Amino acid sequence: MTVNVRITCSIDLDIPDLGRVTVVPMRRARNITLRSRLSGYRVSVPYGITMTDLMTSLSRMIPRLAGRESATSRPKFHIGQTISLPDVTVNIAAAQSGRKGLKVTRAGKVVTVTVGSDSDLSDPLFQQAINRLIIKGVTYGAADILLPRAIRLAAEAGVSVSAWKVGSGKRTLGTCSVSGVITLSAMLMFLPLHLRDYVVWHELAHRTHMNHSPRFHSLCDAYCGGREKALVRELKQFRWAVIR
Repeated sequence: MTVNVRITCSIDLDIPDLGRVTVVPMRRARNITLRSRLSGYRVSVPYGITMTDLMTSLSRMIPRLAGRESATSRPKFHIGQTISLPDVTVNIAAAQSGRKGLKVTRAGKVVTVTVGSDSDLSDPLFQQAINRLIIKGVTYGAADILLPRAIRLAAEAGVSVSAWKVGSGKRTLGTCSVSGVITLSAMLMFLPLHLRDYVVWHELAHRTHMNHSPRFHSLCDAYCGGREKALVRELKQFRWAVIR
């Protein structure tokens, strides 16, 4: 493909060190955003960007992905696998009696994804399907686990919150509205407790500063016991058990 061509429709590229990359131009996009998927990567780009600009930006992103979301670090699910999380254990098991398809069940603190005889785990589509079922099983009832602790942290910090909600967003882990409603992503169920707390503290700091100014970070750091930078770094480097 000519490097000066402008990208106005979705295309698939094979890029060294990344593998398959699906490029999706978006008219409202202002930046290039790279996201990992089980079948490769998806990159959102401003509509009409040139191939030269795209490749230049990707070349800068690749080193930052090393050890984080590289192709070799993306989770691969297999029969017999156990994923231990703070509040639940996930087991991936083979279906009995030749049953077909995929199924997820939850009994107490155990989530079981049953893999049918017709499932080809080397197929990215089956990997994606298992990924979705794990998220569904783990995040079921997340409000009952996440909100009581979040409410307690707010009380300890002396912060008033209008309402608490748990959302299904995968990339954004928390939001705070101008009306004082804090929404936490159910994906926090995949994080260790101290990183969940950091997300809550971050949103609590937004009750005072609806920005990311130095004063905001100073307050957030106080809530975090002086560990804001360390927690941010750990969260950025965290290896998720699933693809968000």
